[in-house]
Amino acid sequence: MTRRRDFLQLVCLAVPCHLVAEGPGAAARAAAFLKSRQSGDGAWRSSVHGSLRDGTALTPLVLRAMPDAKGHSWLVQLTDRVARAAEPWRLLTYPLFTASLAAQVFARAGDHARARTWAALIQRLQLSPALGWPSDDPRCLGWGDSPSPPRFDPAVNRLADMHNPNISATAYALAGLRAAGIRGSAAFALRCQNPDGGFFFALDDPVRNKAGGTRSYNTATCDGILCLLHAEISRTDPRVQAGLRWLRGGTAPPPPSLTFYHACALAECLPSPRITAGLAQTQHPDGSWANDVPHAMEDDPVLATALAMRALTTLRTR
Repeated sequence: MTRRRDFLQLVCLAVPCHLVAEGPGAAARAAAFLKSRQSGDGAWRSSVHGSLRDGTALTPLVLRAMPDAKGHSWLVQLTDRVARAAEPWRLLTYPLFTASLAAQVFARAGDHARARTWAALIQRLQLSPALGWPSDDPRCLGWGDSPSPPRFDPAVNRLADMHNPNISATAYALAGLRAAGIRGSAAFALRCQNPDGGFFFALDDPVRNKAGGTRSYNTATCDGILCLLHAEISRTDPRVQAGLRWLRGGTAPPPPSLTFYHACALAECLPSPRITAGLAQTQHPDGSWANDVPHAMEDDPVLATALAMRALTTLRTR
């Protein structure tokens, strides 16, 4: 608990310059840790969560965080299987998460054909008119965590959590499409923006909106801003600026279970040496990070370290 609290305090407060200077060393130690956890076949698998043991989610996450990591051949083989499958989502535990990250990995490597393979899967997972969703349904054009294409059913009044679109899944989807050169729509994300400029997680879902009701909160606001940017809305657009103002003025910490997810998203929205300092202070001696709250699986050190590594990489390029 102390490590997470220390990280949150460092992100929110000014920090000494000598802590900021620890960033590159932290990244090198994190890279060494992640490389030590790679399986013999080139994939990354969880030793903590069964749903992450097949490698399809963690491998593209690590490759996205570490540009020089060697593991592309495993992901190439998976991609080629996905390209041949009639129902490719059946090969994946978290289809949208995998598709977005894989599209970004291949786009960065210049393999645009494979990036578009994954982008095509992202498009099939959207709540879209192609799946029967009425264009005036507020959920239309969003993405959720559905393990298969979420077809519209007029007899279903309230969607299950996995099918209900949310701001996090939509941010991932739009990032993957953008990497593949496809412009997505921010229409759903804009329906999740409050008059105060901040964002909430999902429509008609007060339980999963972690601030309660439709109140704005940090992690959702980062995702909302990223949705707009990935949909090629300018950073100078008033809607983006309103979100950034909310982030700058907000004092509430992110949900405890999303410490490293938040650091990664915040690094893209509001780069700050405070994030580097917070990560440097909370890194374990073996180079890893892990959350002591398990609800978002950040207690898995491979997942948490990949997110932290991506945050550090993002900050170095800004």
